[in-house]
Amino acid sequence: MTDSVSTWGQASDWHWKFVARRQAQAKTFQINCKHVTDYCGKSLPLTRLKKAAWWIEFRTELQDEHPTWAPATANRVVCLAKTVINSTRRAGLHDIEVPEFPNLKETEIKPEYFTRDQVEELSLTARKMFEWQDMSDAIVFAAYTGMRQANLLRSQVGDIDWDMNRIGVGGRPDNPTKAGNCYWVPISPRLEEILRQRSEGHSARALLFGNCWDDRHQLLKHFKKLRDYCEISPRHNWHTFRHTFATWLAESESPATIAKLTGHRDVTSVLRYTKPNEKVCREAIRNL
Repeated sequence: MTDSVSTWGQASDWHWKFVARRQAQAKTFQINCKHVTDYCGKSLPLTRLKKAAWWIEFRTELQDEHPTWAPATANRVVCLAKTVINSTRRAGLHDIEVPEFPNLKETEIKPEYFTRDQVEELSLTARKMFEWQDMSDAIVFAAYTGMRQANLLRSQVGDIDWDMNRIGVGGRPDNPTKAGNCYWVPISPRLEEILRQRSEGHSARALLFGNCWDDRHQLLKHFKKLRDYCEISPRHNWHTFRHTFATWLAESESPATIAKLTGHRDVTSVLRYTKPNEKVCREAIRNL
């Protein structure tokens, strides 16, 4: 049993072993934790972290080392370090408190989402030009469920409830959601035939998409090739399908409904995903 920790390396190792490695974002933790360790080393005494100056100097070094990073990226790395210190302090392993200091101001990024025409263009091009039926189906699936890439690749035939015409997200140890919850998404008419074809004759544990690519990196590589062929902005990535799902829902649904369908515990989180589009804005003006 660990009685105390006194260095950054001991604190980060403890947090990884007992907290982070079981979370959905474990890989992200490892990447960001490495940024911290590269800066201060594992032997840094935690007492050095009592002063805000250390944190500000660390953040400045991140910006100097990674000039292309957005302020939000640097903030996330700093947030991880704060999480490690707070987690181990709450566990009674030390008494170091993270000092107060402001985050970097994050510039607003132009909201991105796919239009329905773009989704159909991507799906059709994948099928007709590249003969990628799996990619064609996955694009429609992602846009009409808002499912994260990791959950999409782990979705099984047994997650489909045809009696209620819905598909489950999460709820299995091998398919956790980012929030650690489980929820249902009704199956859109646009998606129904695709799911019937992909599930027919397969066992409940058969993957809907997981065997179609060697790994998520291959999926993303193929998607980027397809996106560029369709001359769609590189700011549109795979996660944009999740934003798209929420944006389409926002045309007619309340934030509470959107949160339920996207699996967010907090309604305020939905506001980051929903982008009022031109159609909604024009309709709002007409209703004045």
